Amino acid sequence: WPVYETCQELAIPIIAHSGLDNDHKGFTEPRAFANMLKAFPHLRMVVAHLGGAAWKQTLEIAQTFPNTYFDCCEIIEWTNSAHGPTDEQLAQMIIDIGPERVMMGSDFPWYDLDHSIDRVFSLPLLSQEQKEQIIGANAVDILGL
Repeated sequence: WPVYETCQELAIPIIAHSGLDNDHKGFTEPRAFANMLKAFPHLRMVVAHLGGAAWKQTLEIAQTFPNTYFDCCEIIEWTNSAHGPTDEQLAQMIIDIGPERVMMGSDFPWYDLDHSIDRVFSLPLLSQEQKEQIIGANAVDILGL
């Protein structure tokens, strides 16, 4: 995996799409990244969509690999849907991961940006400061901007 090796050496974070793939082979599920994360323990990896429809795997990856970070730009728009977490489950997952490891927009906002930001600010359980970090400051830290 020479690209991962180079990114690790140069401290360049990578972003990976995550979720359930249409053919159900598991290639984009968060647990599919485990072998790569083991091989490159200093590579900063952003798991987009907090795992998407495979969101239940996200916490396991976060707890096992401290070099993982997460983007909530898509999942924030479909909480309470058939495949998504409730607002409370999403907020609790962010707390369990560590709010400092979650950001918004690194995989580009899929929906109306203002609405997505409002959705973050409407999440329960998180402090105003944590929500503000998710909206901007965390990306600066995680992406090394």
